[in-house]
Amino acid sequence: MQIYNYSASTGEYTGEGVAFPSPLEAGVYLVPANATTTPPPQAGEYEAALFDVAQNQWTLAPDYRGVTLYDKESGAELAITAFWETPGDYPDHTEIAPPELAENQRAVWQGDAWGVEDIPPPVPASVTMRQARLALLGAGLLDTVDAAVAGMSGDAGKAARIEWEFAATIDRDNPLFAGLTAQLGMTSAQLDALFTAAATL
Repeated sequence: MQIYNYSASTGEYTGEGVAFPSPLEAGVYLVPANATTTPPPQAGEYEAALFDVAQNQWTLAPDYRGVTLYDKESGAELAITAFWETPGDYPDHTEIAPPELAENQRAVWQGDAWGVEDIPPPVPASVTMRQARLALLGAGLLDTVDAAVAGMSGDAGKAARIEWEFAATIDRDNPLFAGLTAQLGMTSAQLDALFTAAATL
């Protein structure tokens, strides 16, 4: 008699077999454990036939095991490893693999495909005063900053002028720049861009 085997742990169809007649009872066949005489349905792509012992019947389950998904934010791989899971269960992932990247590039998900953009250079923690002044000059801000520093009052103003005139370097997180950017209406991103540009001068 033809029998159909299934996994004891998952119920997944594992192949056909033969049940042999019982030597003790005529007309009775010895069907082993984890087998049935009911043939499984034909599984399509990304489907698996699973045998439900409680219902004594086969069902077709989504089977995307082995399919690799990619995080749309980081590009990190995620492999589907269980029945019933589908790519639709992971809306933040895609089946499209990100492209090969150069060292200074990163992949960016753009709705239906990956794009590639250059990774901006890190913002330097400090630059020399020469570099800072040249960057401000190139941005058309040097005279404005000089005037703002000259116009600071009290001991804080004196300390700022000493720093501005005699320091060899200036740090990105220097309180002097924090006050100046607020006074000039600059954003933190604009200050980062100035420091990045200054580091190349």
